[in-house]
Amino acid sequence: MWQAYSLGSIVFNCLEDIADKRAMTRAPGIDSNVATTIRVVLYCLLVIPITALLGQTVSWYISPGIVAFGLASTLMSSAYTVVLKRVNVTTIAVLGYVAPLIFLIIDHAIGERVSLTQGLAVVGLVAGGIGFALDGKLSFDRPTILALGGMFIYSGAEFYYAKWMFKHEGLNVISLFTNVWGWAAAFLVAWLAVRRKLPLLLTKEVISYAKLSTLAKSFDVMTSIAWGVGITMTTTAQFSAMAVFFPPTMLILALVAQMAFHVDLGERIERQTIARKVSMVALLTISGVFV
Repeated sequence: MWQAYSLGSIVFNCLEDIADKRAMTRAPGIDSNVATTIRVVLYCLLVIPITALLGQTVSWYISPGIVAFGLASTLMSSAYTVVLKRVNVTTIAVLGYVAPLIFLIIDHAIGERVSLTQGLAVVGLVAGGIGFALDGKLSFDRPTILALGGMFIYSGAEFYYAKWMFKHEGLNVISLFTNVWGWAAAFLVAWLAVRRKLPLLLTKEVISYAKLSTLAKSFDVMTSIAWGVGITMTTTAQFSAMAVFFPPTMLILALVAQMAFHVDLGERIERQTIARKVSMVALLTISGVFV
C-alpha cells in the first residue's frame, strides 16, 4: 500500500515541478526572493481547504523545533528557486539518488528492520535512477550544486523529523508541513519587508507568476498528503528509494506537456539514449518489486 502513496507523491511532485518551471520561464525577470515568497504563501493558503476537502485534519503545534525547521525551509525554498532558474525539470533530482543509500545506513543504525533483499533492491533502484538520469552532458555551476546539495540535506532531515514527530508527538505529516511552512512564510514576508521589496508583489509579472504557481502549489499539497501517509507505513530508506521513479515519470509528463499541450520546458530526447533509458526503467521496475 505504501508504494501507491509513494508513486502518487512522485506524480504530483512531477506536476508541481513542471508547473513551477513553466511559471519561472514565463517570468524570467522575477525577483528570486519574491518568487520564493509567493510559492510558500500560496502553499499555506491552499493546504487548509484542500486537506479539508480530502477529509484530512490539520493540528496546530508550536515548538522550537518547528520554528527552526521553518527557518531551514526558507533556505530550502530559496535553493529551489535557484534550481528552477538554472536546471531542466528532468534533471532536478539527479543529485538526490544517493539519498536512499544513506537512509538505508541510518535506518540500520537506528534499529529499523531492513532485509537483505530490500537493501539490494534499494541499491538497484539507486543504480537505475542514476543510469536513467545521467547522460554525460549534464553540467552544474557552483550555485546550482550548492542549491541541490542544500535541498538534499533538507530532504533527508525532513524525512526523519516527520517520522519522529509522528511517532513521539502524534503530529501527522500534513500538520507538520502546515506549521513549518507557516513559519517559513512569515520569515520570507518579513525578509521582503526588511529588503523593502513588498511593493514588487503587485507587479504584472508577479501576478502572472502567481497564477501558475497556484496550480503548482495545489499539486504540492497533494504531494504532501500522499507523502505524509506513505512515510508512516515503511522505513525511510524504502520510501525514499521509490523516488528514483521520478526521472521516467518526469520525462513522460514533461514530453506530454511539451508535445500535447505545447508547454515549452526546454526538454529534449536523443535517439542514442533511448536504449539505455529503457534498460534502466527495467532495472527500476524489477528492483521496485522487492523494496
